[in-house]
Amino acid sequence: GVSYDRYSIDLGECDPSYGSTFVFEIHSKELVVGEIFVRIFNEQPTFVLENPKGFTIDLLDFLGSQAQYLHSVLMTQQQQLANPSTEQLDRLTKIEMALEALRNIIKASP
Repeated sequence: GVSYDRYSIDLGECDPSYGSTFVFEIHSKELVVGEIFVRIFNEQPTFVLENPKGFTIDLLDFLGSQAQYLHSVLMTQQQQLANPSTEQLDRLTKIEMALEALRNIIKASP
């Protein structure tokens, strides 16, 4: 209650998870892989990343996590392509962006 909240404030305690799920609405649909906004990276593929190897690994992990989904889409391709849902299109767009980012990072790395 109020007394606990006041007590916590007086002691300087706080909930470590407070705000951890906060997302700006404008960024809520963005694909973020390894703390990189993939769409923005693809728009500026020559931007020098602090940790290109880590980003590459994160991209591969993301793409690996989408493999089952891609397999199921390919298995029912005709049915889904005839009338894809917004969610399916959004997910496929994110996979496409991740693949483009992977291509860009490979091209930019010696």
